[in-house]
Amino acid sequence: RRPLARSPWVLGGVALALLNIGPLLRDFAQQDRLEGRGNLSLDVAAAGPTVEAIKKALAGSARIDLKDGAIKGINIAQVLRKAKSRLSGEQSEAASQTEKTDFSEFSASFAIKNGVAHNEDLEVKSPLVRITGRGARTLEVRAPKNADIALPGYYMLFALDRAGTPSVAKWV
Repeated sequence: RRPLARSPWVLGGVALALLNIGPLLRDFAQQDRLEGRGNLSLDVAAAGPTVEAIKKALAGSARIDLKDGAIKGINIAQVLRKAKSRLSGEQSEAASQTEKTDFSEFSASFAIKNGVAHNEDLEVKSPLVRITGRGARTLEVRAPKNADIALPGYYMLFALDRAGTPSVAKWV
């Protein structure tokens, strides 16, 4: 028999209500992609001899429900307006460096296995677009039938892989 390894353990069951997600993500994940207020719950466990091994062994679940926030780095409504302008041959305004997609509601739950979070119920609601997603590769963006509702401007569209690495961006 092998002796039990004495690896550090991470166990957590935490629920945070009415939190401001932006500072939390900046402090703990060095990410500045999301803002809003709401609830976050985590129920995770992991063990390993190093921080990297603990990250790779992380398992459990998480849920986030936010209100009145934004996804930073892309303005989806603006991307849709730009696409319409390009298709009709019109010129559009230059994009802002501080683009974001405002939302009224953002919710998602995650199953975490081997350090990878998997989602089946992402839902983002904003006045102009609805976004749903699941897994690592499925994302649906729905916009109003009348594209004149969206604000004019340039949009840079890209996707993130499971590691958070962006694809080559396209201006639309």
